[in-house]
Amino acid sequence: MSQRSSGRNGSVNPVIALVIMIAMTAVVFILLEGISSTVLGIYHASRGQESYHDYDEVIGWTGRRNTDYPDFFGPAKYLKINGQGFREDSESSTKEPPGKVRIICSGDSFTFGQGVANDETWCHQLAELLPNIDTVNLGQSGYGVDQSYLWYMKAGRELEHRIHVFAFIGADLARMSVSSNWDTGKPVLRLAGNEIEVANVPVPRVRYWLTRKIRKADLRVVTLGSKILSRFGRPPSEGSHQTMLNETRRVARRVFEELVVVSSNAGRKTLFVYLPTEQDIGREAKWHDWTREVMAELQYPFLDLTPAMRQLPASMVSGFFIDGGEDDGHYTREGNHWVAENISRELKRNFESALLPASSNN
Repeated sequence: MSQRSSGRNGSVNPVIALVIMIAMTAVVFILLEGISSTVLGIYHASRGQESYHDYDEVIGWTGRRNTDYPDFFGPAKYLKINGQGFREDSESSTKEPPGKVRIICSGDSFTFGQGVANDETWCHQLAELLPNIDTVNLGQSGYGVDQSYLWYMKAGRELEHRIHVFAFIGADLARMSVSSNWDTGKPVLRLAGNEIEVANVPVPRVRYWLTRKIRKADLRVVTLGSKILSRFGRPPSEGSHQTMLNETRRVARRVFEELVVVSSNAGRKTLFVYLPTEQDIGREAKWHDWTREVMAELQYPFLDLTPAMRQLPASMVSGFFIDGGEDDGHYTREGNHWVAENISRELKRNFESALLPASSNN
């Protein structure tokens, strides 16, 4: 009695043989893909030069000291971080340079200059637009308003300076409510009465190390797992979300107040700057209106660049943002230049006397 899977001479049916061959080929391909992904992942994870961050138990991470990558963001788009963790070509002296007025720039990747060279960041270009100005870039990729505040209090406050430009985007306020960013632990600021307290510290060192290695490895299974978890994760209830939002706003307002108090006590000026993203230009700014309201209430020097950018031709604005790649959505050299021009005008309008070198004020 003949089998359906066999021919007249007992051979395997050609259709089934073809299916088996395709299945085996697919299995071999999947195995090779998995092995290749693992090998490449180990290779990338072992390459130290792709990272420009160092672990910090209180802030989460800071700039990797003494970093020097000539073409990190593309040809001639160099990345240098000095021995203090600042994105500067050289060390920043504790004292204000003779005959110079120092301005410190705080912020996230838009201040750090993600995607552009050191000399193309808006902080660096600010020094080129204003005479006798020395700038120090404290911007760090991935920071929220909380981490920018903590980094300034730790490393920026000790530097002699006249003006502190504290820049942020809407997402930096949202980041204050979470205990991790980039799947890496970070501090969380809370209020005890009217005092700012730092929670979730020390930031777990092992988690920081593993996250950096896994991200550099770029394993497909990790990417797939992250997508699945985000797809089926339970969103917070409306009530808990509103509670968290209100708390974030309270803490952010207190941070702004503390920054002004610290600067005023040292005879310094503070300028808050809201940096627009592409989402802000598209009228999808969730934190934008709240920021304007709280700054109006506090009556602090505040520059919101969103309205000015919205008035520009779309063709010009599109040239302000990097299109595609890992740095997508960050400012181009032209975008950074436009920001620097607007900040320089605001500084001259509100802090003209503070921009004069010490000898000119005597």
